[in-house]
Amino acid sequence: SVCPVATIATPVERVWALLVDPARYGIWADGTVQSVEPPGPAETGQIVTVSAPALGKRWQVTLAIDRVDVARHQVGFRVTLPFGVTEHSQITCSTLDAWSCRVSFG
Repeated sequence: SVCPVATIATPVERVWALLVDPARYGIWADGTVQSVEPPGPAETGQIVTVSAPALGKRWQVTLAIDRVDVARHQVGFRVTLPFGVTEHSQITCSTLDAWSCRVSFG
């Protein structure tokens, strides 16, 4: 289990705005968003379908949003990868100061 953490010189509100907009996940993820069902801001039960490049092919990846905690700036996902691999992930944004935040994935 690995939990990458990054400090970002951007207010938490800007990062959070990207995390709750599944249609824009392609901006920060290595993939292209194919669909968001139902469309709109991130919500529990939403399904995001992404195609991602690897090994000279494009692969379908499905993200099921399991939880959105606005107060804690957390989004929980169940990610289904090719070959039946499933992972449970959570992205958390934490305010450091008015100009920066910490983002953790795990």
